[in-house]
Amino acid sequence: MKKLLIALLILMMVFTGCSSENNETSASQPEQSSATSQATTVQETTQPETTTQPETTTQAESEQSEYIILQEFSRHLRGSGKIKLKFKEPIGEDVALNIDNIYLRPAPQVEEGKAPEAPTDANIVDSEKVMASPVSIVLDSDLVSVNPGEEKAYELTLHTKDDKSLVYLMNISNIKPMDLTIRLLDKDGNVKSEKVFSYDEIKEMATHDGYYSSGCVMHGLFSHKTKGVYLTELFEKSDIEFKEGMAFACRVVDAKTEIAATERNSSKKTGEVFQNPQKYWMKPRYTDNFKQTYENMYGKDRYFVIAQWEDEAIGQILAEDGNKFSFSAREALAKNKDYLIKVEPMIAIEEVGVQFNKDKSDIREFDDSKYGLFAEEIGLRFIYGLALDPDPVVNVTAYDKEKKAYPVVESPENAGKVAIEEGDDACGTSARMAKYVFGIDVFEAE
Repeated sequence: MKKLLIALLILMMVFTGCSSENNETSASQPEQSSATSQATTVQETTQPETTTQPETTTQAESEQSEYIILQEFSRHLRGSGKIKLKFKEPIGEDVALNIDNIYLRPAPQVEEGKAPEAPTDANIVDSEKVMASPVSIVLDSDLVSVNPGEEKAYELTLHTKDDKSLVYLMNISNIKPMDLTIRLLDKDGNVKSEKVFSYDEIKEMATHDGYYSSGCVMHGLFSHKTKGVYLTELFEKSDIEFKEGMAFACRVVDAKTEIAATERNSSKKTGEVFQNPQKYWMKPRYTDNFKQTYENMYGKDRYFVIAQWEDEAIGQILAEDGNKFSFSAREALAKNKDYLIKVEPMIAIEEVGVQFNKDKSDIREFDDSKYGLFAEEIGLRFIYGLALDPDPVVNVTAYDKEKKAYPVVESPENAGKVAIEEGDDACGTSARMAKYVFGIDVFEAE
């Protein structure tokens, strides 16, 4: 319990409750929910949590004999190794520090008017696998077992030294897709051809190990270790000749079917609602620019950048730049061509990434158990690397609190300079690398 109390104090100071994919301040991330195909949809991560809250009973007063579910959470496994839950009603510092045991078990069947049997010692969670604070709790994801396409309910009980029980319900789903459908669409959106690959077929084709980079002005530079199949190989096996004038878009399990569009570089809504029945991956800021063109993918070289590790001075520039991904940092990354390793767009079955601003580790030497976890909980990811900036004069810049936007700045002095791209908008390339991919639609040239 000493370890648990220490963890409580640490988490109280550092936990922010932010997800790296679905928040406005996120790049990838992307803190994405349905079953393994487009036919079934479960709760989106960013949807509000379902809460059952009695009018006269506080969390601290809830006892096992009453069996009151204080809050119901819906989460899907994210390949992160963690399940993060934020209490709608904080339990308070006194209660958090008074917890003596945390129990986790499959949700029991509850008869109306009757409380189930209390959890036993066999349901106690190892203190190394859980951290609780007054506002949240984080558990290791290996405490649950959910197969692709499944959703399971778990009961989580926080027991205090004065014999109070705070009971929560977790609905945990695994939305990993188990197949990939590649379709060719004509100019009018009609499906001309369709090829379905099972996950096992993709896994057999995934013979390429590699490293990729991505970046944005929200979070800076990311590096990725991957294993997968090149997109060109999938197109070839689908009898699709991907060429000039064509484009494609990834379909993902957790994409929203209606998206309230925002301005390109701010969170200000435009009033337009994009209908997305095909579940294409996009962010609200680029509903009008979500397709990947041939010219953007294959009309230029794309790279995995290594200057931040190979050159100490460049690494320092990146470190001081933080998450800005400013022009000076991007120019430094492109300074030495030997530090630009060419890559091809890929559908990855395994991937792990590090954000340089938070972890300076060389991804080429990065040993992480989450690499294999990705295959179990996410399945397929589109990833494609960084290109050189096509217009170094015009740049999207880091968030301006006064303007409440990511300003676009013109710098004529940058003409002729070489730098890594920051992307078309504040999302950069990081948030365009889709996860949970169950399909790719290829669009013929218009």
